[in-house]
Amino acid sequence: MKPSSPLTFVLVVTVIATASLVSCGTSDESSETSANSESVADPTTPETQVTTTSSVSSSTVTEPVPKLASDPRVTAEVSPSADCRISDVTESEQASSAFPRPSDLAGPELVRILAVPVSTANHVFGEADRKLMEESLVATAEYFSAVSYGRGEVSWSVLEPEDWVTLEQTSEELGLVGGGPMTDREAIVAQAHGRIPTTANVGSFDVIGVYLPAVDEMLFGQSGVIPSAPKSDAGVTQRFILLGGGYLRFWQVTAHELGHAWIGLEDLYSFETQSLYVGPWDIMQLALLATSPELTAWNRWLAGWLGDSQVRCVARTGETVHFLAPVEGRSSLPQMVVVPVSESAAVVVETRRITEFDKAGDKVVVYSVDTSFRSGFGPIRLVAELDVAGATAESGNVRVEVLERSVEGDLVGIVVS
Repeated sequence: MKPSSPLTFVLVVTVIATASLVSCGTSDESSETSANSESVADPTTPETQVTTTSSVSSSTVTEPVPKLASDPRVTAEVSPSADCRISDVTESEQASSAFPRPSDLAGPELVRILAVPVSTANHVFGEADRKLMEESLVATAEYFSAVSYGRGEVSWSVLEPEDWVTLEQTSEELGLVGGGPMTDREAIVAQAHGRIPTTANVGSFDVIGVYLPAVDEMLFGQSGVIPSAPKSDAGVTQRFILLGGGYLRFWQVTAHELGHAWIGLEDLYSFETQSLYVGPWDIMQLALLATSPELTAWNRWLAGWLGDSQVRCVARTGETVHFLAPVEGRSSLPQMVVVPVSESAAVVVETRRITEFDKAGDKVVVYSVDTSFRSGFGPIRLVAELDVAGATAESGNVRVEVLERSVEGDLVGIVVS
């Protein structure tokens, strides 16, 4: 048996400011002149490096200032963004909806995944499953390229077929069939991790992706810390994502679990009722039910993909006015207003547009962040969706009004009493 040398896949993105909003999403078309192109070698050939590249035009374009952004009503002076960095009272070590971020996460610029196909005694991981897994990883990389504005790169390697893991028990005996959203299958990950050959250089990866065959009887996703695993060579605690059965067909599930393992984001759906706390507006809910699964502006700020200069912090009482560019666009203009209401809670306002990912409409979205609620119990909750000028919403002592709307963004008024 030759030494294990996992096939390596990389998504590389070049981001240049553009004069208009860039549509986020995937494309099935490929050509040399396409804005999103793929160049993929034959994945069945051993020792072949496969590289997928997506880039925007390399020409430099000065970003125009929308008319509403220079409206004289816009408040010139706001609070420092640091005043809006609320703390997490739940003190979770693996995921958080506040600051500081969980320690030992891979940095926001790059996450390295080792994909480990796993068979059971009655379900064999085959080439068809491998194709689904790789398609999911490509789409996940394209998704994170979009929501990170090209600042976050996903790379992965796949174990050579002779090193794929086979567990001796059936899927039923392993507890892979049935169970609820809180079912812990960490033991399966530990078994698979223990059978990865040392020649795979496991320490060079931040996340271990454990993938089971695309069998509909197995439907689950999970993420967490690799039990008893040493830190990676980058000095971060190695985490895992576990994808079960039929979910292999949906990249959204892989992206959701990677949101936990890479960025340390919390679940935004209810563990008790399976309802969506933030409506359709974030993939960290039930990923297949979120019709606008781009990350919220808050989660992008947590990830480090939205800069402090794009956060309008209002840490005082009174009236202020703000221009907000759509979250989906590659703009350097403000994309979020944050009003801290306590040391661990805030009201957030952002604006969304219909894109390749987001389908729920062109709206101003108002939501609350309250870290006294743990992951799966509503740390982020939708307050209102506003789609016309004059529409208002209230959350505690914070009142939001849409003053004016345009294609380039929205003018909103904030009253804090």
